[in-house]
Amino acid sequence: ADVFSKVGDSITVSPYFLTTIGHERYDLRDHGYLTDIVRYYSETNARDGNSFNNPSLAAAEGWAAWGVLYPAFSLGPPCYANELPLRCEYRVVRPSIALIMFGTNDVGYRTPHQYRADLLQIVTISEAMGVIPILSTIPERPEIQPQVAIFNSIVRDLAIERLLPVWDYHAALASVPRYGLGRDNLHPSSPPSGYDGLADFTAENLQYGYVVRNLTALQALYRVQQLLMVG
Repeated sequence: ADVFSKVGDSITVSPYFLTTIGHERYDLRDHGYLTDIVRYYSETNARDGNSFNNPSLAAAEGWAAWGVLYPAFSLGPPCYANELPLRCEYRVVRPSIALIMFGTNDVGYRTPHQYRADLLQIVTISEAMGVIPILSTIPERPEIQPQVAIFNSIVRDLAIERLLPVWDYHAALASVPRYGLGRDNLHPSSPPSGYDGLADFTAENLQYGYVVRNLTALQALYRVQQLLMVG
């Protein structure tokens, strides 16, 4: 119950996403209510570290949603031959929850139908293996904003259809300078203080995309745990 997986592309596999929390380099500032959720997911081994800093078998640079469903992309042992990366991650790590974000790469060359079909398969596999998928919207891509809006609508609609939680990262970045993007207009921005600022949730640091991503990931985990306790 106290393990989660990270599923996604380079924005997920990046050491800027949650790993500092796993290494106890964070300051929640005004978000002290998240203390227990950090402790909860920090105490249990998730293969090669705790849930925050464990390198995922279901996330890699450049992946579109189909990548996690493609056996040839499994990263060798501990994955079996012809095992989907997603199934490998879940089998080895045994999470109760998965933070899932694909689409930043898909939106550039895939159709909405293809994207939805892959996302639906990811959700179906997750649920069949006892994992609650938390679906994240994707950050802006300024050069193709209409397509981003369509893909994010797919995320929200699928979550409604399957009664799943939505982590609306795109909405959280709406008031952040440059949509929370770095110089490449693709990956989230990071604070001037670098690694140590990624989970130091000051008002100044929350003007950067990766800091917002780390905070809202914790908030999503917190909210889902609240709902599970009520249920």
